[in-house]
Amino acid sequence: ICYADTEKKLLHAAAYIVTYSKDQATAEEDPHAIVYENYKDVQGVPFAHKWTFWGWNATDGLTDQLGEGTLSNIKFLTFDEVDFTVPEDFIEI
Repeated sequence: ICYADTEKKLLHAAAYIVTYSKDQATAEEDPHAIVYENYKDVQGVPFAHKWTFWGWNATDGLTDQLGEGTLSNIKFLTFDEVDFTVPEDFIEI
């Protein structure tokens, strides 16, 4: 479920479930949401520089804040600048 600011045409929040290491039914018992704030233009593309993470449910919407994060130094790279090689001491999942 996504919540949009239709006037500014920006994503305000998105509900999600964490399915890593669990089945979908178990993940759906504990849904979350991310709220996107502090949009800044990066080469003509709006990016939310502040993300807050919340508990969420369809009845109450956002419940308790779980954490927050910030993005900085956002830039676009060319294909020549990107390396998707998995380091030797990592596993790909």
